Amino acid sequence: MGDKLTFVPGQPAWADLGTPDLGAATRFYGQLLGWTVESGGPDAGGYAMGKLDGDDVAGFGPQQGGGKPYWTPYFATPDTDATAAAVKDAGGQVMVPPMDIFSVGRMAMFTDPEGATFSVWEAKDHHGADRIQAPGAITWFEHYTRDATATRSFYESVFAWTCKESSIGGGNYTEFRPVGLDRDFGGIMQMGAEFPQEVPAHWLVYFGTNDCDASAAKATELGGKVVHGPQDISGVGRFVVLEDPQGAVFALVSWGA
Repeated sequence: MGDKLTFVPGQPAWADLGTPDLGAATRFYGQLLGWTVESGGPDAGGYAMGKLDGDDVAGFGPQQGGGKPYWTPYFATPDTDATAAAVKDAGGQVMVPPMDIFSVGRMAMFTDPEGATFSVWEAKDHHGADRIQAPGAITWFEHYTRDATATRSFYESVFAWTCKESSIGGGNYTEFRPVGLDRDFGGIMQMGAEFPQEVPAHWLVYFGTNDCDASAAKATELGGKVVHGPQDISGVGRFVVLEDPQGAVFALVSWGA
């Protein structure tokens, strides 16, 4: 395991999956992304860590509530309570109020004004992911919304992101980076007519891969489904959107493909 990463406020630092079948989910992602899974024990309520060569890369927990399972992004914060207040001031809703998770950190979960779910993480013993921007690790975070202007305004207010318009997605795309970071870490996509009305605003978590096509074929063999792609992004790489056997949607990307 290498040196601990340092995450600036507003930077994606973690992601976890709430799933109705922990055993099936951990087997699927373990075989697809090369993870081993380590249980947090009975006191952790079923929460488990996905690990890559000993590095913590993502989490798993029992799904809370109904609906489809989903991946939740966690953004770093130095003060969970202050961020919760900023979320409410900006028009978001608090789903899980600020709470300590043993000695590992403090978190809260929210929905933004468009209805997409996200969380924040105030690191203590657990700083977040040990590995990012690599095969098998969290790599990109994308917000799909029907009001990109309102979404951008909300997150700029809460996290002080620097946003810029991009040619990705035919010009309906905004890339963001937290203050103090020298690269973009995600984007906001305006959903058009190609998205059925029943598809709500949501965050899509990307993991790295060396080969999108091979990974897509592997996911299918393991019981998952291809939702979109694989597809090239001119000058950027290649990506594919997938659905795991329990219905959670995620994506894989290979940069520079």
